[in-house]
Amino acid sequence: MPHFVLEYSPQAKELLPAEIKDDWKPLFKKFHGIMNDQGIAPAPKCKSRAYLADNFLLGEDEEAGMVHLSVAFLDLPEPLTKEKLRSLGDTLKATMVEFFGGAGKTGKVEFSVELRLMPKEMYWRNGD
Repeated sequence: MPHFVLEYSPQAKELLPAEIKDDWKPLFKKFHGIMNDQGIAPAPKCKSRAYLADNFLLGEDEEAGMVHLSVAFLDLPEPLTKEKLRSLGDTLKATMVEFFGGAGKTGKVEFSVELRLMPKEMYWRNGD
């Protein structure tokens, strides 16, 4: 079950068209579809959320913005090679850049993706 956590700065939010500034579901559905299409997890098993990061600093540039996606996996299909994980990260990052207006329009906004494993024995939910 992949967990997607998207953090974004006010500078990044300004790139979005007005009709999607407060509706992240279209982007989440794209993320879930990527997981499904690549055989990593069925879309109904994905969880996504987004948070505005008001307090952050990238290096020493107080004007720079950011969008960071963390994806934590409870299970990964075997075998999932480094190449496939790299491809997944590239696809997720490209999807974010496109959602925020495309590479030519993102200016001083940095996009990043982190993929990590979450051990099952360190995760609890209702019914466990």
